[in-house]
Amino acid sequence: MPPTGPDGGIRLDDPHLPVDPESTARAVGAAIRRAHDGPAGRGTIGLSRVAARLQDAAGADNAVLMDSGPYLGRPVAELARLAVETVSVLPPVVRPTVAVRPGFTLGDCVLHADGSIVVGGVRAAGDRELELAAAAIALGSRHGPAVVAPLLDAYGMDLLDLRRLDTSQLLVSIAAEIGVDLDSVIDDV
Repeated sequence: MPPTGPDGGIRLDDPHLPVDPESTARAVGAAIRRAHDGPAGRGTIGLSRVAARLQDAAGADNAVLMDSGPYLGRPVAELARLAVETVSVLPPVVRPTVAVRPGFTLGDCVLHADGSIVVGGVRAAGDRELELAAAAIALGSRHGPAVVAPLLDAYGMDLLDLRRLDTSQLLVSIAAEIGVDLDSVIDDV
């Protein structure tokens, strides 16, 4: 029996679910965009807070290396320090924060019989790029890197800051490597 969502749809983390990767990526991108227009809840999450938390969690030990992704073989602590530096020089956000699911996984996506996808989970006010980076990594891990472009296209490239997106990818990769759930970094207001 496939894993089901709270409203009866099938969760996308079901490894036996036959899906077209590009169509799925587009549907997830559109679902995330719709979710970003919803209520954010009481918490906030910012890239500076995430970077600082990851640097603390990584410590100073350069012996732990990234074991996958574009940062393969790089020391996690070094990447965490780089993330803090990078976030500190990003220009200020010029648009409002949105309702994000920073700890996004494919299990948060529910596919319905009509082909629509709904993204659930913890929502906080934050940078859209953080959730999109997590979605790109999750979809790319399952279907390969070719799904990232359709995901971002369906979301709307004109809404994205590519520097924040790249930095968010680094942050999400570090969090996954050292086992930090980004939902735990939400600052309750």
